[in-house]
Amino acid sequence: MRKIFVVIALAVTLRCAFSAYETKNYAKDPISIIEDSDINFTNMSALRLDSLTLGEVYLLSQKVQINSENISASKWNIWYKKLDAKTLTISSNDSVAFTAPLNIFFYNNYAIFINSDNDTNIPQLRLYQIPLNGGAALSSVTLSKNRNKSFTPVIADYAMIGKTVYIFYIASYKRLKVINIRLGSSTVGKGEFTVTATFDSPASLQVVWGESLSNNQLFAMWIENQVLMESVIDVSKRTVTPTVVGAYDKAFYCLAYATKKYYGEVCVKGNFTDNTFDYYIKTNTTPLAPLVSYPTETSALYHLYAYGPYLVVIFIDSTTISSVSVSYSYEIWNLDTLTPFKDRTYFLNIYHNSTFNFYKVPGGGLYTLLYDNRKEVNDTISNVKIGLLLDSYASLDDSESTSNRSNQTSSPGTEGCTRWNVASGCTSCQTGYFLQVPRCIACPVGCSNCSDADTCTACLPGYLLNHSTAKCFVTKGCSNWTMEEGCTCCQSGFFLQDQQCIACPSGCSECRETDKCLICLSGFYLDSTSAQCIMSCPSGCSNCSDPNTCIICLPGYYLNSQDNCVQCSSKHCASCDDQNGCTSCINGYYLFSGGICFPCAMLDSKCVSCDTTSAKCLECEKGYYISQKIKCLACSAGCEICADDATCRKCKPNHYLNLNQGCTPLH
Repeated sequence: MRKIFVVIALAVTLRCAFSAYETKNYAKDPISIIEDSDINFTNMSALRLDSLTLGEVYLLSQKVQINSENISASKWNIWYKKLDAKTLTISSNDSVAFTAPLNIFFYNNYAIFINSDNDTNIPQLRLYQIPLNGGAALSSVTLSKNRNKSFTPVIADYAMIGKTVYIFYIASYKRLKVINIRLGSSTVGKGEFTVTATFDSPASLQVVWGESLSNNQLFAMWIENQVLMESVIDVSKRTVTPTVVGAYDKAFYCLAYATKKYYGEVCVKGNFTDNTFDYYIKTNTTPLAPLVSYPTETSALYHLYAYGPYLVVIFIDSTTISSVSVSYSYEIWNLDTLTPFKDRTYFLNIYHNSTFNFYKVPGGGLYTLLYDNRKEVNDTISNVKIGLLLDSYASLDDSESTSNRSNQTSSPGTEGCTRWNVASGCTSCQTGYFLQVPRCIACPVGCSNCSDADTCTACLPGYLLNHSTAKCFVTKGCSNWTMEEGCTCCQSGFFLQDQQCIACPSGCSECRETDKCLICLSGFYLDSTSAQCIMSCPSGCSNCSDPNTCIICLPGYYLNSQDNCVQCSSKHCASCDDQNGCTSCINGYYLFSGGICFPCAMLDSKCVSCDTTSAKCLECEKGYYISQKIKCLACSAGCEICADDATCRKCKPNHYLNLNQGCTPLH
């Protein structure tokens, strides 16, 4: 399921025992962008790329101290640097600290959080908005209307159209609803409505928007009763028309997409007879149908990205997942002809102690963030690089002629456009944009209104207009500012220097200068010799308040009464409360009475995957099916994959599937 949310960290991330990665075939090769000694970025909970302002890329470092008693009061520290897309260089640090829940995304200089709260004894879904450029947080907004004390509304997915976020959430048992709010507002939008009342597979929901859809439409895909469903949802009319996707097989793995011209699904199914992955595609003009088959060892589906009218498909070499390194490649598919536009291109080989993230800029290029992981718990990451894998779609050396491309028209869904026609494109823009026919361009950073890319006429809160340069400059950290004297007093976490407020060092809430801290943030302690705030957690600890006091432990450890992390009694424990047994097991084991982890094969010799928290088999060897959640029973004669002894899904070689869903030998 596609999720733009993160819990502490947002990314399509691979943790890969060698500290290295190798890249090739980039539009702009990855380059080092921070020093290993910059602990604001190398000693963090998570590192990622994101767009804090529309169309621009930022490197974000996130540190969070989780409040286990009240998740919504967890303490965040975020440092960020703006990336120059042409040179892949980054600006100086900015930072912000706030209290908020864990689920986070960013939009237009806001950090957005959506969380299920239970502070009133009736659980509700709430949205939190924190400005990153100064100013007070907006009041939290209650999204759900739950009245059941024993039910907790949870978010299933979300999508954005312009500045409005549409939140799909489970409002009651199997009932999926949609609610919206315009970011920056404290009022829920009108028109909450139900998508389906028989939603039995929450992890399957994917909601996307692209220029093939109007400004009032979203495309949703989900699985219901083991059937693939889809709908174009008109959010203005609040209409949903669920449609069954024909030719779907429950063995399929599907991802939704929406490009400039098409929307639909890409599905893949393992063909273990021929050792291939069989790819299927559906568009808004064609049914779900086979597209191409690739060898299983080189072509597991990893991710999809819209790329103008095309689709970028990322593959992973599946046979290398358990080896020293993993390789990645991509293709670009032409959805007009359902053929490859750009052939298979390998771009990354990454080793087990390195990490990479993708970030696709809306309407722009596809970037990768790469770094080497910590070797020990208290180490920092290193070798941080950013590369541009694919430049924006407009830079493609397309086979189409310039005249053909100039005749193509944009969708009425152009960002910021309020009036559009086929002949000339956009003719009028929203506040915060200026017209550059045929589209609307967002004003520069800090501008609330502008006449062009160089001339601001009004500024956003936290910025001031310099009338001589027509630019908006940030007053971040300043609590008292005048045009004559500049800043005369700073907020907590900043110190005054040359009429400007400079951020205190990492972990510091009050400081005298860049290297003299007076008071530390929670989770750090003040070193009296260096006057620096230092976090040094003990062994097995992921978050601490001082070198001897742990708050949260690593997986496989538990927090004892002395605030120390103690390793669980068994190496097969994923979690435990004490030395008396496990509360969950690592993959390949199940939890039995007394907190003991047993291998899946103890349930049945043919069981290859089991529930880590209970005695349930989840998957049997080929040629067997699960019975009563424990036993693996043989499929009927000639059947290779089955749902039960009477329902065959795939026959063995030299057999065919008959009308009774059994297998008949070929004669």
